[in-house]
Amino acid sequence: KSSTETAIQTTATRNERKSKKEQQILMVLLHVKKGTNARFEFLLECKTSDSVDTIRRRIAQLHALRLRVMRLCAAVRQLALYGPVKDDGDAAAVVVGGDDEMKDGEDPTGKRVGVAPAEHAVKVLQKTADEAEAVVDKRHVDKRRALVEKDVLEAVQNIKGAVMIAYPMNLPAHDPVRLALEDKEDLSNSADGKDVVAEDDAVLWFASKQLLRDQPLSKYIGTNEKCKIIVKLTRKGQGAPQREPRMDEATRKKMMAFYHKKQQEQQELEADKDTGYLNAAWSNPNAFKQSVAGVGSQLRYRPNQ
Repeated sequence: KSSTETAIQTTATRNERKSKKEQQILMVLLHVKKGTNARFEFLLECKTSDSVDTIRRRIAQLHALRLRVMRLCAAVRQLALYGPVKDDGDAAAVVVGGDDEMKDGEDPTGKRVGVAPAEHAVKVLQKTADEAEAVVDKRHVDKRRALVEKDVLEAVQNIKGAVMIAYPMNLPAHDPVRLALEDKEDLSNSADGKDVVAEDDAVLWFASKQLLRDQPLSKYIGTNEKCKIIVKLTRKGQGAPQREPRMDEATRKKMMAFYHKKQQEQQELEADKDTGYLNAAWSNPNAFKQSVAGVGSQLRYRPNQ
């Protein structure tokens, strides 16, 4: 390639990166919350021109997907330690994908067969679970990193690959890991089912006001694409969510620490009965008079200066 072509390509690449960076910056950052549980919090990027209906559906999907990954990570760790879940009709369920390297271990809950996969498969399962959990970690909120659906789906696929390495013949049909991977979980009678919000039932709130589905987001926050707002996710019919506290948790802890420190200092001063300070020069009530008179004072008067 000639120098001109190289320069043109370099400029085009630079402009493309700049445009991508501008697109990333010019996005509204939604801090999504549900209830008072901090583990449900995540960030989502959108445009002010997006409709509330589109945004609420995206939020409901990502919220359900995050919970699904959390359940998968917990179940995969149990799978790595104690093997698949026993069949309800057969307590002596056969382990699928077993080999000679398997080791015995008893499940404290008695729900699993107690036979873990091979040692190398255990490491793969645990590592994949840690990586998937890091994708949906709540700490991304503090780092201002928005959650991307593509990354979450990729984490699910990575878990699926790790499970296939440990169990090439697949898990039993009733195992919760397999049900979660195939998105066939029945959460109707479980505590996790109460946390999931269906897309059609999702309602968004901002500044104690319900966001109407047929309106664009710009109606409530304006057209500033660089802002960050807090939106609350609730289920239809639940009413307005709890208001945000006047100060965040970090500021409250600092104020309480400062208050307790001052209170402790005051108690120490009250308990201190030492009167030795009365002999100090600064405690003498006649110090100024003596200074003017030139008696016992370091004050010097020099007319020439």
